[in-house]
Amino acid sequence: VVLVQLITTAALALSTLVAVTAVSIGFARADTLGAHAETAGAPLAIALFIGLLLAGMGGLTALMAEEPRD
Repeated sequence: VVLVQLITTAALALSTLVAVTAVSIGFARADTLGAHAETAGAPLAIALFIGLLLAGMGGLTALMAEEPRD
């Protein structure tokens, strides 16, 4: 069981690194912040607001979750 957990953890770490690399390459090629700096900032502000709202809802849910009963 321990060997399977170790392999699963290593696979998860590797896939996370691949995903982070792919997203960072895509973000660098898209030049998103540079494009938004030249135009009106309303779409970026709305996207940031929605992202912060979702993060806040997730944090509130985590805080309000009860501990499991035995």
